[in-house]
Amino acid sequence: MKQQTILVLATLVLFAVSPRTCESAFGGYIVMVNNDSNVPAGNDFVAVSAGFGHSLALKSDGSLEAWGANYYGQCDVPDGNDFVAIDGGGPFSVALKSDGSLAAWGRKDMQQCNVPAGNDFVAVTAGVAHGLALKRDGSIVGWGWHPPVPAGNDFVAVSAGFGHSLALKSDGSIVNVGAPYSAPTGNDFVAISAGVFHSLALRSDGSVEAFGSNRYGECNVPPGNFVAIAGGDECSFAIKSDGSLAAWGRSGWFGEPWDVPEGNNFVAIAAGDVHYGVALAAEPAIEAEIDINPDTLNLKSKGKWISCHIWLPEEHDVADVNAYSVFLEDEIGAEWIWADEQEQVLMAKFSRAALQEMLAELETPTQVELLVTGELVDGTRFEGTDVIKVIDKGKKK
Repeated sequence: MKQQTILVLATLVLFAVSPRTCESAFGGYIVMVNNDSNVPAGNDFVAVSAGFGHSLALKSDGSLEAWGANYYGQCDVPDGNDFVAIDGGGPFSVALKSDGSLAAWGRKDMQQCNVPAGNDFVAVTAGVAHGLALKRDGSIVGWGWHPPVPAGNDFVAVSAGFGHSLALKSDGSIVNVGAPYSAPTGNDFVAISAGVFHSLALRSDGSVEAFGSNRYGECNVPPGNFVAIAGGDECSFAIKSDGSLAAWGRSGWFGEPWDVPEGNNFVAIAAGDVHYGVALAAEPAIEAEIDINPDTLNLKSKGKWISCHIWLPEEHDVADVNAYSVFLEDEIGAEWIWADEQEQVLMAKFSRAALQEMLAELETPTQVELLVTGELVDGTRFEGTDVIKVIDKGKKK
């Protein structure tokens, strides 16, 4: 990402920004699924994980939180603000540090916490009694109780279960090692999750494949389009494309109904061992007033910019907007931003060519509602829409 340039002229603050190269560092708050345990307070969590009776969360400052059962020390998280990934397993926990090294704590009788040395790891996962880590070269290493390790160096994701390991290859196919059932075929998978006795895989079209034990319906995937998955012990969880949660399989020891939180603001989900999950929910966005210019966009026009004026609710200051967070239709990043503190208006410029390319397949003339989103420096999200007319004046009859 280009270095941010800030020019202060009286009440006018000018930012030169470049397209986003990473996700926002700000997160959300924790919600338990099918479980009434108390959770850590705050809205700065960026990742969650559930193990055997315990749960973990990663904060935006790189520190860790843990709660739940702690009879093996699986909740005794290490100090530090240099963690970037976490996973909870059979009562032990693992984490990846920003320097590429691994950490583990909790039950040790089967060498679950004997993580390999090195600083070239990019992902880590904990199963019931073994762990796996993905190295920068695409290979996988394992430790713990007879870890089944997929062979090769073309992997992009790993997930450990009970005596089995899943790995996602760079070509979109899945390798399943140590399980008495095979993985689904195909080269369009984008995410994997190993449960205790079953597993889940997400395809690029938003459909979910479930395979393995189906004693309690944990492989009976409900209809829907999904963006995230989590396999647990005799149960499964997923996030739908509309941000809502889905759960199926065994809901409790005595067939209790599922207690799934409502809402359309969920961004992450993890599955635990005793029919519960941990979800991460984003704070609802505040409503901003948006005015996009030109009001009529010719797909053949040669202009450079799409201009946008943004007004926030009066209790918020436009100077507090994170300049790198402002996007048009979630894809086109603002390339220039002005924050006029006196008039309390934010002015942004987006690439006209990028929007023309996005709208190129539309039947014209037509009207389009465009979404503008962003964040304040404290993580508060804002969004607003405006309607423009789209024409293609140079289109041949």
